[in-house]
Amino acid sequence: MKLGRLRNLCLLLCIVGAACQTTRTAPPDTEAPVLTAPRGYQPMSYVSTLQLDEGEYPDLFGAESSAVWVDNDVTELKYAREREAGSTPPEGLVAAARAINRDFFVFECHIESVFRDTSIAYDVVGFRGIDVHLETPDGKQIDPIQIIIGTPVEEEQRGTLRLFRRTNIVVFPRQDLWTGGDTVAVGSGAVRLVLSGHGSTFCFEWPELPQASAETGWSWKPSENETVQVVKVSFSNLYGRLRRLAHTFD
Repeated sequence: MKLGRLRNLCLLLCIVGAACQTTRTAPPDTEAPVLTAPRGYQPMSYVSTLQLDEGEYPDLFGAESSAVWVDNDVTELKYAREREAGSTPPEGLVAAARAINRDFFVFECHIESVFRDTSIAYDVVGFRGIDVHLETPDGKQIDPIQIIIGTPVEEEQRGTLRLFRRTNIVVFPRQDLWTGGDTVAVGSGAVRLVLSGHGSTFCFEWPELPQASAETGWSWKPSENETVQVVKVSFSNLYGRLRRLAHTFD
């Protein structure tokens, strides 16, 4: 009887030990979030450099200024980079990112200025005194619902001038609040993010991905420089600032 109990006890210990070992060695979840929100209008590339449209001061903004259209592909890249760095964003923030990408157009604007008037240069990198809006080829203009100052001002000496640098986050609704239709419809052709101020107009432009390419499963392959622009602001930093938007129209 004692021998039978001893045998059963040994068997139980073996089973428990195997279960504990299985739990310890189970591979971690490395699955990236799948953002299944409908894309709607889809640009050919997500990174755009600043262009002068017209005006008195072509040097108001620095030539290195760029903007990132934060669509699902960009979000996935940000998320993957953060995990590679050893930090996994919480599921609640991932859920907020899904809701934000579903309901809003988000743009990260990395703005520089070495304008000779340093007070103006300081102001314009934070969009102070600058009108910001989206514009379609048919002349439709969409105002942002929010502009967020994403980073403190950075300063750098450039010869006898000072360079100022800052990231701003600009948000537009995907749905027109008055008509209920798409703010930027598929087939619009191109979208411009326009910056106007001090008698000058600049823009970032994103041509639309042809419908035929979208239907054949086109996949964005960012260049090294585009990747650098995309990951300047991390997943958690961006959506930590934007997460309140996920509940704006609940």
